[in-house]
Amino acid sequence: MSNKSSPRSRTPSSAPSSAPSHPRRKPRAVRSHQDAQANAKAAQPATMQERLKKIAPVVAVPNVVMVLAIIALSLAGLLLGGHKLSALPATIAESWFIMHAAPLEFDGVILGTLPLMPAIAVIAFLAWRVRTSTISAGRSVGQRGRSNSGPVNRASTTPSAELDLQDLYALAALSVLIPITLSGIAWFMVMDASTVFPVATPNVFKALFIPAFVQLLGVVFGLRPAQWREIFRQVGAPEWIVDGIIDGLRLCGRMFMAAAVVFVIALFASYPRVHDLVNQYPALDGGSIAGITAVSFLYAPNAVIATAAVLMGAPFEFGNGSVSLFAANHVPLPPLPLFGALPPTVWPWAPVLMLVPLAVFIHHALGANSRTEVMAVTAGTAGIVALISGLMAGGVAGAYGWVGANPWVFALGALAWAAIVGGVARGVMQFRSN
Repeated sequence: MSNKSSPRSRTPSSAPSSAPSHPRRKPRAVRSHQDAQANAKAAQPATMQERLKKIAPVVAVPNVVMVLAIIALSLAGLLLGGHKLSALPATIAESWFIMHAAPLEFDGVILGTLPLMPAIAVIAFLAWRVRTSTISAGRSVGQRGRSNSGPVNRASTTPSAELDLQDLYALAALSVLIPITLSGIAWFMVMDASTVFPVATPNVFKALFIPAFVQLLGVVFGLRPAQWREIFRQVGAPEWIVDGIIDGLRLCGRMFMAAAVVFVIALFASYPRVHDLVNQYPALDGGSIAGITAVSFLYAPNAVIATAAVLMGAPFEFGNGSVSLFAANHVPLPPLPLFGALPPTVWPWAPVLMLVPLAVFIHHALGANSRTEVMAVTAGTAGIVALISGLMAGGVAGAYGWVGANPWVFALGALAWAAIVGGVARGVMQFRSN
């Protein structure tokens, strides 16, 4: 056979050489995720000084804004009221304490029942600042990964890439040190003004640490749940603790919303008493009515917290008087319209109002995590929130003494409600599933 018609026999020597082997390319999403993690790791500050320089604006900028706002409002108030500008330092310092619900003292009279609306605004402002800063950090990491390796996987903006434990330590330290420093300056300003004006330096411990605690709450609420889970993973703590805390906060939020509805209904139903309280003022014009309305608005969170405590069985105390779902002992009250919601006598059917927290707790328990340990953390969180809320919303008010819900009874009540209702709901669900 000719070479054209016969097939060539292949010998090992004539076999084509094998092509050089190349490693398989990783999927684009995996490569982008790894590149983003590498970029994030490279972008982390090397020293604590660099870390503080990166984190400081997150806490410092809100404090600068608050101080400038206090200075502007204090100056405007003194000028519009025709007062001497020599009172400006004392006004600025006292306004700083009022903004953080820290007790004050005027001419020997202690005012510890401060409105909570400014403190809530401070917490919300700091939480917004912390959350937007950490989100922007995650986006910058994602954008670097996109520019290097194409589309970025959602995992490239995980909390670990945005905030590590060292960042958290720096953030917590600054959120405590900056307000303590500013509060110390304000305390010395009040001390200097006390030689001229009828003001006195407040309790130094409360003056320093209550503002720091308020701003620390802003940082805590500013971090997202995913970030807290990542932090718990890094320290080796179980993540179900975060789930229990979140459930407890949601439960308290629902309870406070229900209490707000009950308080508004009680206030409208008690319009004659509100009218009588307002008429106790000697002269009322447009400015006076606006001032009374503004003060009532600032104290609205205090009233909601007191209502929640009463609904769960705790008494609302004001000096020698108290009001609960079971008894009422009245004393003369300040002419603040919000006090008009307090009934002169307890209605026989008042204990029925305990169905409100019962409904709230049952509704929450049916949709919450039913693990025993998570429910225990939820109940503990509810008790802690109730205790902190009661202590912040109440305080000593001159000759009245303590004004506000009993914080310890409130905390025990919230803990018991969450534990008992949650346990019963879990038992019912297990029984139905079996």
